Amino acid sequence: MDIAPAHQALIEAYALHFANKPRATRNLLLAQRLLQEALVTPGAQELADTLANELHACEIAQKDLGREGLAQAHRMAREASLHHLYGRHFTGKPRQTRDLFFLDDIVQRFAELNPANAVFFTQERQAIQAAYNNIDDANKSGVLGACANEAFYAFEAYIAGLRPVACRPGLLQRLVKQLRWIESEFEALAKRISETQMLQHNLAIVGEHLANWDELLDQVRTRRSENRREEILAALAEAFDHTLDIAGQHEGSKAGWGQLCDRIDEIERQVSTLAQTEDEHLLAVACRDALNEFERQFDATAHAKEDL
Repeated sequence: MDIAPAHQALIEAYALHFANKPRATRNLLLAQRLLQEALVTPGAQELADTLANELHACEIAQKDLGREGLAQAHRMAREASLHHLYGRHFTGKPRQTRDLFFLDDIVQRFAELNPANAVFFTQERQAIQAAYNNIDDANKSGVLGACANEAFYAFEAYIAGLRPVACRPGLLQRLVKQLRWIESEFEALAKRISETQMLQHNLAIVGEHLANWDELLDQVRTRRSENRREEILAALAEAFDHTLDIAGQHEGSKAGWGQLCDRIDEIERQVSTLAQTEDEHLLAVACRDALNEFERQFDATAHAKEDL
């Protein structure tokens, strides 16, 4: 039997936001809204019963935790996503090619939740810097090329395809800063070595990207200053829907899920900062739940690869 589109959308929403999810961090308002929709959707009575039971179970779980327990549960969930972000980009990766500006941004986000995490990251930052400093000139060009590729990946994951108004200026500034550092390191290396043909080629590529990113940054600043908060959130909601569409067609590679995690993490970060109304806060909830699902898919793909 074919399921009507409205009924199917509710099934998918339940799966994303509630099925097998920790009840302590579920959004009760979202559950109530889905239940109300299910009650008036033809063929969705069984789902409505499931949602009613789930809503009741979430209410009991959250009442048992109390206000402080709930706050801790949400904080731990956010910390878990930040650990996942760090793991995707730093754990097991060559330290000499890691982006310290990116690490500093992660540390700042951690510090807002739990300053105790800063000790580990301070040590890791020092280890990354030392690893880069220990590279001799014969190998430095290759390392800088790898650093540039990481920056290009970040642009594709976080910014490519977004309307300028949906781009966060601070993010683009960070990427420009990283690429400008790479450019300066290439230029300094060119003065110290004799074989510079490939180096000059890489330097030209970096310079071309820098010019494009600087131009985009000007556009982003202009659009953000011209548009109201509601218009920025509308653009972010559009980007969120587009990301879900991509996820629905995704074939399941680890790298692909990682890129989807990065994109949705950036969208959620902006939405959570800008949200004021009930609907806007629910968009932030939807972003967080999608991020958690993408993280789960990333981990499942990684584990499946390990089992081969």
